[in-house]
Amino acid sequence: MSFPRSRESMRNKKTYDLLIIGAGSAGLGAGIQAAHLGMEHAIIERKEPQSRLLLARRVENFPLAGAGGQSGPELYRSLIAQSRQSGVNRIPGLVSSIEINRRVFIVDAGKKRYQTRAVILATGLMPKKLGRKIAPQELEGKKIFYRWTDIPLGKRKEKVLVIGGGEVAFDQACSLAEKGFEVTMAIRAKTDRVFDSLRGEAVKLGIRVKYETEILKLADGRGGIEATLSVSGQAVHEIFNHCLTAIGSIRNLPDLTPSARQYLNAGLFLAGDAAHPKIKQAAIAFGDGIKMTIEAYEYIRKDR
Repeated sequence: MSFPRSRESMRNKKTYDLLIIGAGSAGLGAGIQAAHLGMEHAIIERKEPQSRLLLARRVENFPLAGAGGQSGPELYRSLIAQSRQSGVNRIPGLVSSIEINRRVFIVDAGKKRYQTRAVILATGLMPKKLGRKIAPQELEGKKIFYRWTDIPLGKRKEKVLVIGGGEVAFDQACSLAEKGFEVTMAIRAKTDRVFDSLRGEAVKLGIRVKYETEILKLADGRGGIEATLSVSGQAVHEIFNHCLTAIGSIRNLPDLTPSARQYLNAGLFLAGDAAHPKIKQAAIAFGDGIKMTIEAYEYIRKDR
């Protein structure tokens, strides 16, 4: 059962109890909990899902994945199915800004604006981009990518340069190698930041890993991308068909007005990777979505 509305919010359009921005692990966890609590809710999600789960090769530490684990896309489909069975309301939209007017949040999603008494930002992370001095912006989406699933599958064994030395970089590099790409990883540091098991998988898949390698320049060439690398201080030139950048990530938040920011953790909540950008675990994000929904529920009860 939804909470009683104030006269002011009832006067105009529908006011939700809770709007959840983002349909990744945290957003779906929040939506399932909101449905369980009987809140008037909705998840606002992009037309094309952006969940990091869709990039994961294998997830074994999520209860829904079972004893043998599941691929990220399989687990994501399971979460979507569970949300449907729970009666979660999902609406398409891309949220650009959030403001507040007399304790009611106004969520701008393009051609539509929504009113809600509480908001959970489960918007996850967005990848850091290479500087324009290193890579021309016009190559993004054509030869430079940030998600391995965006790289078109070629008819021949194409070469991919993966930039980054973290778990996301290695996991995506392994996915590309499994699809038949010839993968080279460029890592600026002397060591990487992954578990031995993941590093071992990369070795088994024949991925070439170059440590102490810095990207000096990426340029458009006839055969693909002309990469100028500094390997242990020595300049090296190589040509690749594609480049995947995984050099880190930052919070992917919509524009919040100063007045809306004052309500962080008091009506406006962060969940999942948006709240804990260094953890990046689907199970923790899912639970965090549930936790933030309970906090939103208690906030509305006290504020009514």
